[in-house]
Amino acid sequence: MHNRRSACLGHDIVRRSRVPNPSMRFGLWSDRSLAVQGPRTNFYTRYMLSIAGLGGLLYGIDIGIISAALLYLNKTINLSVQQTSLIVAAVLGGSMLSSPIAGFIADWIGRRRLMIAGGLLFVASVGIIVVSQSFAGLFLGRLLQGLSGGVIAVAVPLFLAESLSADTRGRGTGFFQLMLTVGIVLAALAGFFYTHQAETAIAAAHGNSVPIIAAENHAWRGMFLAVVYPGLLFFVGSFFLSETPRWLFRQGRHEAALASLRRSVSEGEAQREIHEMQALASSASPDRIEGSATGSLFQRRYVIPFLLACAILGLNQTTGISTLLGFVVVILRQAGMSSSHATPGDVVVKLINIVATLVGVWLIDRKGRRFLLKLGTGLGFNSPSLLLPRQLQIPPLRSFGAPVGMTRRGQLLSGKVATWMEELRAATPRNPVDKPG
Repeated sequence: MHNRRSACLGHDIVRRSRVPNPSMRFGLWSDRSLAVQGPRTNFYTRYMLSIAGLGGLLYGIDIGIISAALLYLNKTINLSVQQTSLIVAAVLGGSMLSSPIAGFIADWIGRRRLMIAGGLLFVASVGIIVVSQSFAGLFLGRLLQGLSGGVIAVAVPLFLAESLSADTRGRGTGFFQLMLTVGIVLAALAGFFYTHQAETAIAAAHGNSVPIIAAENHAWRGMFLAVVYPGLLFFVGSFFLSETPRWLFRQGRHEAALASLRRSVSEGEAQREIHEMQALASSASPDRIEGSATGSLFQRRYVIPFLLACAILGLNQTTGISTLLGFVVVILRQAGMSSSHATPGDVVVKLINIVATLVGVWLIDRKGRRFLLKLGTGLGFNSPSLLLPRQLQIPPLRSFGAPVGMTRRGQLLSGKVATWMEELRAATPRNPVDKPG
């Protein structure tokens, strides 16, 4: 019976995920879409979206907070280049470890409890980082931040998909992605604020090492401590959410599932959805039940598309955008900027990230997913030739190799690729871009 319910509910989620009104796809949430609900369900839907947005914010903070902190970490804690690289990469490593198992844990303990666990991991990670005095403490804290990010990235979209009505589900998941980029900018703003404070104190110290070290120590610890407050809000706020109705239904708790639906939709809609879940569970065929046991992704017709999607995701990460976001301030410093100018540059880069996200949301339903993938890949492929012209006279090996702990072979390969890109750009005829058909 449990397998039967799982198969039905998976179909139910996919079937009901279509947005009935295309003109309302681009608002995060709309008074018109919530007008059919009562004031109580209206408030809960907005509250649920706010907590989900905080989850995206935390994930963005995980990625962006280290950039400005690197200015002062090495000045108060003795770190090698390899240790610095590990501290930056620990967030991505933690996410890679937690993401594959987060889905199984969500099926076991529920989506809401997994969100609470993700918030707790984030708060704990900040506490460990702020009090750390060595590489071990910093690495452990950053690893926990990555674990929390991976958990949140799985739990929150899953929670929204199973809790929101069809006309708000797409905007809810879009809001999560938007708040992720906002979190990256918020981390950059915290870095800018504490860097400005530190540089002012350092200038006023007139070479006295004691206040200088104190200012540098306070700067990077203050950056991390400042972002604990949205983590606390997410952690506490998740306690007041209801478990998703579909997870409750799969556990055989039909009355609890109906009560959960009543918090987010009208009574009529709640009754209709619970009846649909019951009808789908009772009408599941043996073929669908067996298919749910083996998993649809393992069917022959899905294997190649699934592998291609995984390859695209993996290759997208190898472009180095996550590493770039972590080292923006260091790169700008090594390019000749002062700390006071590098951190505003960090903010600008991450504001561009928000703008690109908004453009992507606007384009995806107008031009399609394939067009957006081609556009993003094309921009990423040509960016090295735009950012590293010979006229700049910036040695790429010294500017970019040291922060990420690149090996000598990797540095040589990087230099050859950059040179090849410049030669390719010079040799390629400038043909007009074909207009889409």
